Amino acid sequence: MEAPDDDIQRTPAEENIWYQLATIYGVPESADDPIQVQNRITWNRTMATLAERYDPEAKRHLLALERQDWWDEKEIEPFNDLEISKLNIVIRIINNNKSEYTVISFIKIKEINAFFSRLIFAFVTFFDRCEFDKMNFDGSIFIKHSFLCGSKIKNIALFNFAKFISVATISGNTFSGYADFGETQFNEYTRIDNNTFSMAVIFRDSEFLGEADFFNNEFLSSSYFSATRFKLGAIFKGAIFAENADFSQVRFGGETTFVNAKMQDETRFVQAVFESSPPLFFGTTLHEGTTWNRDRSAWPLPMKKEEASQFVAAYERLKLEMDRLKKHEDEMDFFALELQSRRIEMGEYSPYGILIWLYGALSDYGRSYVHPLKWIAAIVLAGFLILLFDAHQPDELLGKFALSAANTFALLGIRREFIDPEVTKALAQNGTLSFIATLQAVAGAFLTFLVGLGLRNKLRMK
Repeated sequence: MEAPDDDIQRTPAEENIWYQLATIYGVPESADDPIQVQNRITWNRTMATLAERYDPEAKRHLLALERQDWWDEKEIEPFNDLEISKLNIVIRIINNNKSEYTVISFIKIKEINAFFSRLIFAFVTFFDRCEFDKMNFDGSIFIKHSFLCGSKIKNIALFNFAKFISVATISGNTFSGYADFGETQFNEYTRIDNNTFSMAVIFRDSEFLGEADFFNNEFLSSSYFSATRFKLGAIFKGAIFAENADFSQVRFGGETTFVNAKMQDETRFVQAVFESSPPLFFGTTLHEGTTWNRDRSAWPLPMKKEEASQFVAAYERLKLEMDRLKKHEDEMDFFALELQSRRIEMGEYSPYGILIWLYGALSDYGRSYVHPLKWIAAIVLAGFLILLFDAHQPDELLGKFALSAANTFALLGIRREFIDPEVTKALAQNGTLSFIATLQAVAGAFLTFLVGLGLRNKLRMK
């Protein structure tokens, strides 16, 4: 990934007209500084003035803000002519932007040290190849397409509670300090790619209502996406997670892909939910500290035969990766999901589909030895109840129960060792009981095998 070019000739921030507006009353010490409040109100009212005069769409979004509790309607009230006449910077901006194609442009600007928190960016906004000392967009609203590209942020970068109403592009930047996008809302397509995050980055509790592209990012420290919602898909192709990555409680809608990503430290998907399709990890390197959601309802199964092959491939890949990491329980879980998807692919009521269904019903896809033991007990009990109505078999209840158990385990030779030969002979002469005993023997042998398989998998024996 290419870092922003250090040879770029940048203009001092004080020469940029938009920076002059953002710092009209001076550079504040903090976001709560009274100077910042004055700066913010002047900026937002300037946006309202331009929207009122030249851009009906921006005006409509500004009017919607008036209905939100955290905005004072006076803060987004357009200037009247008398007020404008007293603000030279506002006059210059209005004279330079007399059309609906207003662009807020910060291009090749250095030493940006303003607080942009709770500002309204009513028009297409560019921060291109800029240099920030620190960045604060807490609570800001971007109404149209916004760009932050090829820039260098030396210290902290804050976007908490920001809202991107249109497309957002954050690409090719270097974040040298902590970056916080917590509880930010992205309403449309979002592209956050090819960035380098040198310190921790947070997207906790954020919401992506359009597709989100995070490809080729370098997360060199911890990354936190917990409780984030990706409604239409999340693409992390080629991303590098050098330290721990937290995707716990994330809801993934649409396609989720980590193809060719590198997870070099612990990765948490605990309580994460994949709503419509399994994640794609083809070519991905996972860490042995990867943890998954054990709730089976969190993992989708194909609804249609046409999509089943993709589900099979996705779960097969996860199974193989868990086998490589010697995480046997996770391997078995993904194997079960692969089989269930394969059943849809092959046909639910095809011979192969029915076999998969039986395997799941009788042994939970090899994960349980208790399931087949319960079925064995049921077969023994059913045989005992049948023998109760046959007068030629052992008179004692215990004898009838022992005979049913012996029938069930007949292929192990138990009947010959413990049952009276006369009883065995009488049973062979009764066609119905002989047929039932044969069924018990076959089912018992199969279920005994499943008990052994379940124990083997539970004890992680190879």
